[in-house]
Amino acid sequence: YEIASCLVGSEMCIRDRNLGWEIDSSTEEFHSVIIPESFDGIMAEYNRMQKEQGFDLEAYCGKQCEQYSYLLTNYPDCGESVIITIYIIDGKIIAGDIHTAALDGFMHGIVRK
Repeated sequence: YEIASCLVGSEMCIRDRNLGWEIDSSTEEFHSVIIPESFDGIMAEYNRMQKEQGFDLEAYCGKQCEQYSYLLTNYPDCGESVIITIYIIDGKIIAGDIHTAALDGFMHGIVRK
């Protein structure tokens, strides 16, 4: 998951990784976040989802990363806004998810199966 062009923005990560997702770059949101020192509850569940797609946040506990979010423009058969969020350290995608903001919405990994 090394993506050299992440250094110029996460939009390039999403495209270069060949994830197949199309984004609206005008909706970019960026945050600098710190991965928790330990995982329990929701964070443990989130990392289980990451492991299913080949990532593992445990290696990054306590580290700062970049979080980018965008609206997806090509998510199939969904009548609401769908968001992709990726986490990057040193030009490498370390985690990511696709989700809706609805209370009864969904969340899954970024890697298409």
